[in-house]
Amino acid sequence: MAEPQNRKRTESLSKVYSKKPISEGYALWDREYLLAAMRVFTFKAEGAPPFVLAPYLDSVAEITLQMHDFEDAAEQFAIAAGKYQLIDQKILADLMRFKVTEVSSSAEIALEQVQAYLAAQDPQGNGGGEKSTEQAKSAFARVYAYLADLLLGSLDEEQVNGTVLQQARTAAELAVQLGWDRDHCGWLIVGDVHVASGDYEKAKEAYGEALRRCPHYAKALERQAGVLQQLVRAAEENADNAGKAALQTELLSLLNRSIEVHPLANTLREKAFLLSEMHGDDVALAFVAETLERPPPEEIDVVGSSAKETTSTLLKAKAAILADGNQLDAALEAATRALEVDPNDEEAKSIIRDLHESMAV
Repeated sequence: MAEPQNRKRTESLSKVYSKKPISEGYALWDREYLLAAMRVFTFKAEGAPPFVLAPYLDSVAEITLQMHDFEDAAEQFAIAAGKYQLIDQKILADLMRFKVTEVSSSAEIALEQVQAYLAAQDPQGNGGGEKSTEQAKSAFARVYAYLADLLLGSLDEEQVNGTVLQQARTAAELAVQLGWDRDHCGWLIVGDVHVASGDYEKAKEAYGEALRRCPHYAKALERQAGVLQQLVRAAEENADNAGKAALQTELLSLLNRSIEVHPLANTLREKAFLLSEMHGDDVALAFVAETLERPPPEEIDVVGSSAKETTSTLLKAKAAILADGNQLDAALEAATRALEVDPNDEEAKSIIRDLHESMAV
């Protein structure tokens, strides 16, 4: 008679995630794996004592907002406000309430509330003064970062208001000066202010500081890549070939780093185009072929990305590179394959139309 096998006990998913350190949730969030990060924070919150709940719910609310689920985000911010109030962190409780206003009413009303609040609670604009505790300064830092973000969002892209831009810069710089445990997010906003001002060199410094503090910060990697592309164009316009080459080398390194952090389809495409310009079409096409053959592992929880998207985006990149090299038949074949992968891809349809027009001439 066979001996009975010992039954293996398996832990529930909630138990597994509840044991993960909170730092793992933040790391996933910084890498833009939003659903995975939310799962960590949500399960950490389940069964946690009331006095430690606030940061978990705060994070869940922010991620929910980032995913454009506004109704749920407003609810989560409201709950987080109550939990911060419970542990006597009034400034953060107020910040959560401002975010409820932004999500449920408007950013304009939230901006007015935040400005009035800071005028009353921090009239000297220094994080509460010399007698302010480190906890209060950190909380004020987040409020000032939020103020800077709201001010940037209020700008008219067609005609930037210099006064508002200066206010945003002052708030963002004060936020990182006061500092908090995730102030790499503040440095991102400092960079955004400089981009809005058209000062790409200072933006590069700010995003670099964000990445120094958090090397796997996907948003800063993406923003820095955009800044480097602007600087490459400026070098081109100034006929600075040496400067352009150095910037392109820096950009390629940054794109490789971004792919390691979170391999998104658009980043892979940008690398292919850059390789084409730096090292020729053959090198770029070899990269595309290799990536299509062995695509980077896809996370089920990646928001806004999928294996299908990666394949179609790379095939469209291949089509563009081949078309630039006047290999129109091969380009049409690649674009057609992209459309087969995603029949609703409007960009692939446009590429095919353009190729047919070029071939008919």
